[in-house]
Amino acid sequence: MGLVPALACYSPSFTEGLPCSPDMNCPEGQTCVENICLVSGRDSGTGGDGACAPVDYQASPLGRLIADDAAEGDQLGGAIAMDGAWLALGADLDDDAGEDAGAVYMFERESGAWVQRQKLTAADGDMQDGFGTAIALDGTTLVVGAPNAGAPAAGAVYVFTHDGSTWSEQARLAGEVADDLFGRAVAVRGERLGVGAPGAGSGTGEVRMFLGSGATWNPDGGAFIPSDAAEGFGSALAMSDDTVAIGSPLDDDTGTASGSVFRLVLDGENWMSSAKVTASDAGANDQFGTAVALAGARLVVGAPYRDETGAVYVYDGTSGEVILTRGDEAANDAFGRAVASDGPLLAVGVPGDDEGGTSAGSVALFALGESWTEIGSVRDAAPVDFDTFGAAVAVDGTQLAVGMPLRDGEPALGEAGAAAAFDLACQ
Repeated sequence: MGLVPALACYSPSFTEGLPCSPDMNCPEGQTCVENICLVSGRDSGTGGDGACAPVDYQASPLGRLIADDAAEGDQLGGAIAMDGAWLALGADLDDDAGEDAGAVYMFERESGAWVQRQKLTAADGDMQDGFGTAIALDGTTLVVGAPNAGAPAAGAVYVFTHDGSTWSEQARLAGEVADDLFGRAVAVRGERLGVGAPGAGSGTGEVRMFLGSGATWNPDGGAFIPSDAAEGFGSALAMSDDTVAIGSPLDDDTGTASGSVFRLVLDGENWMSSAKVTASDAGANDQFGTAVALAGARLVVGAPYRDETGAVYVYDGTSGEVILTRGDEAANDAFGRAVASDGPLLAVGVPGDDEGGTSAGSVALFALGESWTEIGSVRDAAPVDFDTFGAAVAVDGTQLAVGMPLRDGEPALGEAGAAAAFDLACQ
C-alpha cells in the first residue's frame, strides 16, 4: 500500500483539523494552531509537545471484505457508511428479497478486524427496489435508500436502529410520485434525516427533511426545490450538525451538466436555503456535485468528469475555493466520483484509474497542513480489470473503507462486489 508523507497524527476520538483563524473559533477543548483546530496542548505536526514528529503516515490494510453469502451480480460496496465500530455496505442488486431487491451488510470492528454481523433487507422488499443504493449511518441509526421501490420508482427510505445486539427495521418513509427516485441519496445526523429525490418534478429533483428518531419521523419543513430548477437536484447529500449539502450534477447554469451544489442551513428550528455553489472553472459535463461531503464547516465536492479526468473542490469559508487534482491523472479516471472527509483527512475515489488494470481503481488521500497535500494512494492488494475500487469511500477518524462493487467474487462470481478497509496511522 506504500508509505505516505506525514502530517500530524491525531486521535480518531477527536474531530480535529477544521480550518480556523483569529475570527473563527474552534470547538470546545481545541485551539487554533497554524490555522488548524487541534486538541489543546498539541501542535500542527512540526514538532513540539504532544505532537507526532514528521514521520510517515502508513496506510495499513485490514483486508478485503466480502459477503458471507456473496452471489453473482450483487455489487457489494456500491455504497458505504461508517461510524465508529460499525461499517455498512450496500449491495443494491442482491436477490434475497427478489431479483435486484437489494441488501445491506453490517460489519463490526472487533480486535482490529471488520467482522460481518448481520444482513439487512427491507421487510417489504421486492424486485428491482435497489435497497442499499444509498446508506447513511450515525451512531445507532442506519438509513437505507431504495429509490426504485413502490409505484414505479417512487422510492422509499428505511430506518434501522441497533439495540445493543441487533439491527432492526423501525420505519419506512415513502416517495410520493412515480419516478421520484426518493432515496437515491440519504443523510442522517442525530434527530434529523435528509432524503434526495432527484427524479421529482420530471427530473428537477427535490430534498425532503425529517425530524425524529426510531419509529417516528415527521416532515421537517416542506419539500426543498431550487428556485432555478436545477436538474437532478438531490442526487447526492451530506449533512453536518447544522448544514445539508445537496448535489445537482446536471445543473446547466455554467454549461450543460456543469453541475452545482446547494446548501440548507439550520436557522433555529428551520432549514434555510444558502448560496448556490458552482466551480470557478466550471465547464460543460463536469458534473460538479456528483459527490459531496461535509466535515464541520468544510464542504468537499466531486466533479469526476472535469476535463475528462476529474477534480475535487474544497470550500472551508476562510480560504475560498481549493481545487485538488492528481499529477498523473488520465482520461476517464473519474477522480472525485466519491469523496469523504474527517478531521484533516480527505479521501477521493478514482474508480476509473487504470494503473492496476483497466478501471481497477484507486483512492487518493489528502491531508490538511499549511495547505492540502496529496499524501499517497491506496489500491486493492490484487487489483484486476474493472474492480472500480473507489466507487464509494468512507472516512471516520483514522479508519478508511473503500467499495469496489464490480469486483468479481471467488470462484467465478461476476460482479459480486467487495470492499477494503485500512487504518491510517502515524508510524
